[in-house]
Amino acid sequence: MPPRIKVSVIQGANSEIARMKFFKDGHTGIYSEVRINGGAWLFLTTSDQSPILDERPLLVPGQAEVREYRARFWDAGKPNGPWCDVVKVTVGP
Repeated sequence: MPPRIKVSVIQGANSEIARMKFFKDGHTGIYSEVRINGGAWLFLTTSDQSPILDERPLLVPGQAEVREYRARFWDAGKPNGPWCDVVKVTVGP
């Protein structure tokens, strides 16, 4: 089974940010990636503490963007298992 994640949008200091809550289900942590506006998947972080805050600035200041998130489990220093379902949110100014 893949990890379970829930992504919501909250207000950050300068714009909205994505907040990813995850469930380890007995694993060490998760390995996560993000895709912005349909681009390439990029490494986001590995973490054993939920939630993860994606506080990166908007690519174009003042312009909303679509961010997609996915995760795999992280054990023994490497990602493993299947990817979870992709979760999509829109982050704006």
